[in-house]
Amino acid sequence: ITCGNTIALFMELHEEGILTHDELEGLDLHFGNADAMVEMVHRIARRQGKLGELGALGEELAAKRIGRGAENYITTIKGLGTIGTDPRVAKGFGFGFVVASRGSDHLRAHPVFEMIRYPPGVAEELFGAKEAGELSKYEGKVRLVYFHENMAAVTDSMGTCRFMHASFYAEYPVPEILAKYVKRKGPVHSIKYHEWLSAATGLNFTYEDLMRTGERIVNLERALNVRFGIRREHDTLPKRFLNQPVPTGPYKGTVFTKEMLDKMLDEYYDLRGWERETGLPYKEKLLELGMKDVAEDLERRGLVATKIKAEAKE
Repeated sequence: ITCGNTIALFMELHEEGILTHDELEGLDLHFGNADAMVEMVHRIARRQGKLGELGALGEELAAKRIGRGAENYITTIKGLGTIGTDPRVAKGFGFGFVVASRGSDHLRAHPVFEMIRYPPGVAEELFGAKEAGELSKYEGKVRLVYFHENMAAVTDSMGTCRFMHASFYAEYPVPEILAKYVKRKGPVHSIKYHEWLSAATGLNFTYEDLMRTGERIVNLERALNVRFGIRREHDTLPKRFLNQPVPTGPYKGTVFTKEMLDKMLDEYYDLRGWERETGLPYKEKLLELGMKDVAEDLERRGLVATKIKAEAKE
């Protein structure tokens, strides 16, 4: 992804007149030139020439090195570029990019529910809004991402393939909700992760146990990130996705507004038990999740919020 994004960046910068022909070292870098793309991959891998050395830095660092406004063309969040899914259109994926613990990693949530086209009633019961299953809608997307992040964290820990997403929807209470709106014929996919884990370990796991485990993992990742300096201001989209509408196609004119992003972050932080202003975890939330050692570590570093102080401010 990073290699492809970096090559695309160079192509766009050349077409916009920011990278000159001389700086391309003989390569005809424009969109559609497959031979130039392949050659660029080799140059990046070998750090061949100034362009290959520049490309090996990756999209964000290369843009900073180039300067001249190149930073306005990058697609990175926390240093990692987005996949080909346009966050202006797929709002669930877009918000998942924003709050992902590893750059804009689409696999931290991967909320494919918004692409499956379940009946609106299913979306409303699961995520609080009929529109949660519609790509370009904002409604319900925070709870959508929250659920998928928790489940994805668990399945990563179990070592199962992320693309078994249908299995997420075999967990309680999804099958019962689906049965009210979808009449199925033939066999039904019914893997339940908590039953699978119980059988494999001899322990008794419930759906609620899995969701709590997912919460613990997401909070542990956040605790590490705040130690590395990550705060609310880093949970955002690249400027181009906030300022530039989709130029063509069925979603022409669509954009992810800064106003809606801020509202969604507030809601998400409330769900996660993180402070709205900073994105720091609340000590009380970490203790609730049985993460006393993490809470104490962050407290020693001055990197944990407390609800008592927050209420005092109000």
